[in-house]
Amino acid sequence: MSDGDARVFDADEALSRADGDRELLSELMEMYLVQTKGDIAEIEAAISRKDTKRLEFVAHSLKGASATLAAELVRVQAYRM
Repeated sequence: MSDGDARVFDADEALSRADGDRELLSELMEMYLVQTKGDIAEIEAAISRKDTKRLEFVAHSLKGASATLAAELVRVQAYRM
């Protein structure tokens, strides 16, 4: 899938994955946003330290969380790392 094909966020799919529970999805998205901010900082630090193992670990974690919440564009970018 190319970046042009990936949606940033598929709200319908994310809601489906939360079994239609909007409150649960909202809580999950709040946690995801906090975690993603930290992951991006960790990725930047790993790149500057040339720490490929840490980069791979954090990117894999970000990819999984993004896939779970249907944040496809972030998932694709994390996969590429």
